[in-house]
Order: sequence, then C-alpha cells, then structure tokens
Amino acid sequence: MALFDKTEAQSLLYNYPAAALYQAMCAAAQQTKGFQLILANPQMWTIQISKSMSAFTWGEDLFVQLFPVSETQTNLQIMCKSKLGTEIAARSKNRKNIEVLLNAMQQILNQMYGTMPQPPYMG
Repeated sequence: MALFDKTEAQSLLYNYPAAALYQAMCAAAQQTKGFQLILANPQMWTIQISKSMSAFTWGEDLFVQLFPVSETQTNLQIMCKSKLGTEIAARSKNRKNIEVLLNAMQQILNQMYGTMPQPPYMG
C-alpha cells in the first residue's frame, strides 16, 4: 500500500458455505450499532456497508466480496475506506471497523451452526 493510503483490507478463508456468510454479514451490518447495510447483491456475493460519522471521523465505507471455494468453504474479502480519507487515525479505525463486523458475523454464524469448526485462515 502507498504511504498515505489509509484503506484496510483483509482476505479470510471460512469453513462455511457462501450463502451462510452472506446472510450472517448482512445481519451483522444491520444489527451492529453505527453500521448500515447500503447494498447487498446475492448474485454477485457483494455487500456494501456504511459506518456512521463519529467525533473522530467522517465515517467509513466497507465493501465485502465472497468467493465460494467449495460447497463448505468461502473466501471473504473485506475492505474499509474512510469517506474523507484525511483522518490521522483512519487506518486503525478502518481495522477496528473490520474487526467489529467480523466478530458480529461470527457470533451470528455461531448461533446458526454452533461453535466455529476452525478459525478463518488469513490469506
């Protein structure tokens, strides 16, 4: 990444079907305080989420793309970018937003399936 690029991105491999991750991420965006589901396209496995403005940022946009690997494995790519991009702590805020959403999604998956079979693999 460039020196001044404050975008945070992660790629994770989950042992869940794409439909389950899609459903859980949409629910996480709707149920987590400060986040709003903007766009969800189940045919393309894409989700766009907005994080509201706070005292320290103008808000952030998050983009999620799912890539089915098999019937039981899915690669999840998530990116968070500041709406304004000039905040000093934007990178750490973006990382925190991803962490909050992934944790909320995992809690929903745990409710759907019980405990997680294996942690996601960082890719």
